[in-house]
Amino acid sequence: VNHEYVGANGIEKAYEENLKGENGTRLVERNAIGDMITVADEETKPAIPGDNLFLTIDKTYQGILTEELIKGLETYKGKSVAGIIIDPKTGEILALANAEHFDPNFYWKYDNFQRKNRVITDTYEPGSTFKSITLAALLEEGTCKESDLVNVENGKYKFRNSYIYDTHKHQYLTVKGVMEESSNIGISKLILELDAETYYKYLRDFGFGTYTSLSLPGEVKGNLRSPLNWSKLTKTYMSFGYGLSVTPLQLATAFCSVINGGILFEPQILKKQVNKNGTLIYQSSPVSVRRVISEETSQRMRNILAGVVENGTGNNAKIENISVGGKTGTAKIVENGKYSAGKYNSSFIGFFPIEEPKVVCLILVNEPELEKYGSKVAAPIFKNVAEKIIQANPKYFKENKKLPKTESIEKNNPENIKPVFVANESLTNEVKPIKVNYSKDINKNIMPDLRGKTVKDALVILNMLGLNYKINGSGVVTKQSITPGTVIKIKKECIVDCSETSVTGANVY
Repeated sequence: VNHEYVGANGIEKAYEENLKGENGTRLVERNAIGDMITVADEETKPAIPGDNLFLTIDKTYQGILTEELIKGLETYKGKSVAGIIIDPKTGEILALANAEHFDPNFYWKYDNFQRKNRVITDTYEPGSTFKSITLAALLEEGTCKESDLVNVENGKYKFRNSYIYDTHKHQYLTVKGVMEESSNIGISKLILELDAETYYKYLRDFGFGTYTSLSLPGEVKGNLRSPLNWSKLTKTYMSFGYGLSVTPLQLATAFCSVINGGILFEPQILKKQVNKNGTLIYQSSPVSVRRVISEETSQRMRNILAGVVENGTGNNAKIENISVGGKTGTAKIVENGKYSAGKYNSSFIGFFPIEEPKVVCLILVNEPELEKYGSKVAAPIFKNVAEKIIQANPKYFKENKKLPKTESIEKNNPENIKPVFVANESLTNEVKPIKVNYSKDINKNIMPDLRGKTVKDALVILNMLGLNYKINGSGVVTKQSITPGTVIKIKKECIVDCSETSVTGANVY
């Protein structure tokens, strides 16, 4: 409130009319020197107190979040940090905090940046945390499944006239591995299977590009352009969190729908309103906006995100005896219309327990100096918050068994793999896969001719033959180190070269 006791920001401003009540009046007669002579009781009107508001905020969670954000800001020397905790089954906000923060009792001592509720007023490009949204849409549309293989190009991929890079270099990853290793190349190839209009519809359904309807002042709706205004690169870069802007609240709310069974809920901060006599004026209840994905897809996403923490980039968020899922994010900051060379937003969004999610927590650190990756900055802060929440109410959270480790394709036994490849976008001479009855067509003692076959078909054949192999490039096979028609030697390695263009000569169908 300001010096006139009028709500100036936050809950006080949003519910000013409910909180302020009504002023009373009293007619008093005084003499010449100001002494009271009589009071006209019939003209007296007593003051009416305002209503009492009960928030969804859990004061224990709020204290923990605030404390850990301040510690994290000091540890990683960031410009600011924001965090939000939501109940994914209801949309209730259990904690919301910013640091660098301010003391509202002396608000005039702080600048606008410090006074802002940046969880709802500031937008940012979410980076790799957004891959969870993209993959949920892909799984729902049935364009891929967890065991499908993606050629992730050893960390460098030229798409049109732009290069996409991965921090962790691999040749092939499963779709699950793409999330665990946070592969930009992998998700950018997967999104090729989804047209722009369908992808945009999912993003709108998840609540991006519009207000969440939270009853706090200052919320912005972010920026999600219509596909009519997309370039040929927009969808690709959007798949891993660039080319759009979101608020932390929007991302947290959307993420809740990914893991809560598929329903987008309106975020709520007011639990109930009671008048001066104790009469209930308002009682909140979960407000379902829409179903975005199915229960089955949501369950699959929970398992995939659990793998990110157990086996992948989110390992620093792992907690003993409680299953945790989540996604890391690291995104360059835009300054003066260009991406800065050394400034990043580092984030982590996670939930627990996997079996029955009760808490979703987003941590966003702006411009950390000591580290830049969300896995090394935001994930440890999340872990500290989560551990203290669990310690505060251990009976509310169940213990769990650890999940099995998922490895990249190079480390798996080829006999246990049924490759289904997601190929590169073919810019010239697109080759359609030839359907082969492998059990009939393959002589396991003689090397077949792989030339002209897709990488997918070639890998299935090599696995059936029991050969070790090395794949160079992607697309269709143009060259093989073992001459077709020769007798196969046990444990012989076959080097296969591939190209995006088809081989010269006749194709047999």
